[in-house]
Amino acid sequence: MLAQQNMNEELHPASITKVMTLGLACEKAQGQWDGVSLEVTHEDVYSLAGTDSSHIALQEGEEVPLADALYGTMMASANDGANLLAEYFGGGTIEGGVAAMNAQVAALGLEHTHFANPHGISGDDHYTSCYDMAQILRWALTQPGFETLFTRNEMYPMKPTDIQPKERYFHQQD
Repeated sequence: MLAQQNMNEELHPASITKVMTLGLACEKAQGQWDGVSLEVTHEDVYSLAGTDSSHIALQEGEEVPLADALYGTMMASANDGANLLAEYFGGGTIEGGVAAMNAQVAALGLEHTHFANPHGISGDDHYTSCYDMAQILRWALTQPGFETLFTRNEMYPMKPTDIQPKERYFHQQD
């Protein structure tokens, strides 16, 4: 640490929450993204109703390749994608995914972070600090495939699925 100011101040992390979500998904996949398909649940989509949140228009029952869920969540900041990934590493439920996120926080020894969801919509029980988020990113960068996912800046095409007949395109400039 070269300098710090209020590094332990607890703040709402918004979409940088997805660093933990994506890190845990990459950890579970261990770089084996091909052939892994995730089924979108009712909760993935409809738990976000009324939030006016970012999404990639996932539909209940849709089969989505893991790579598409990862890139959509990262590049489009997709909250429906974050929910889907939380179910993937959380034993089939979003709540299980959030529990896994908080277990990883504890394993990293972080004292100023608690997650209430996998996407970052603000809540009283959803917070982190600058120091903790730096440690989360440091950990996530050690997970297979995370760095490639995190640094991609060219367009990513999501092929049509069993339910969605059109291609979706994701991009970021960060």
